[in-house]
Amino acid sequence: MNTSQIEWGVASSPLKGNVESGDTYLIRHFPGGALAAVIDGLGHGGEAAEAARAAMAMLEEHPSDSVIFLLQDCNHRLQGAPRGVVMTLVSFDFTERTLTCAGVGNVDGVLIRAATSAGPNVPHQHESILPRRGLVGERLPHLHAASHALFPGDTLVLATDGIRIGYTAEVRSQRTPAEIADAILKNYSSGSDDALALVVRFVGAEEGGQGSDS
Repeated sequence: MNTSQIEWGVASSPLKGNVESGDTYLIRHFPGGALAAVIDGLGHGGEAAEAARAAMAMLEEHPSDSVIFLLQDCNHRLQGAPRGVVMTLVSFDFTERTLTCAGVGNVDGVLIRAATSAGPNVPHQHESILPRRGLVGERLPHLHAASHALFPGDTLVLATDGIRIGYTAEVRSQRTPAEIADAILKNYSSGSDDALALVVRFVGAEEGGQGSDS
């Protein structure tokens, strides 16, 4: 039985003057886990949005496959397309309570640990998810997947390059993922590109699985 153990929220906006955003996201559950992805089509506007949607459709076909295979498959199938994409993928294993991540390009990722038992004034630990330089649809760099243990309350943020650095300041345990995503977009959008922030919290309980977008 597939019981979700995550809750999530997303907020996004296109570059001013554009109807469509080249940034998109995916949350897709599979037995025992879930795939989270943020995809940024090269540039912005309609063609970037089309490239991002094409990559998302490929990921939806086999969400339980390894993040390395998914990146390689997207790269192969986007060869010759008008535009490439950058993306970061995170696969959650609810049974093992781990996540495995890999990325190509400049979609930033940070795992913010829940407050420790030492007390609320102890700074939260941040573990960066570092994508490799490159463009999916051209020649991939050497890929590496990293795995992290998960604990209830751990919060993952994936953000495109339309979001300025420092956005982790908006991650607070009393906020829902949707509230965090909205705050990141409001306070850290650069205004010079499409922008998207996806926030996923591991709750480790059956009441997870809620999601919303703005």
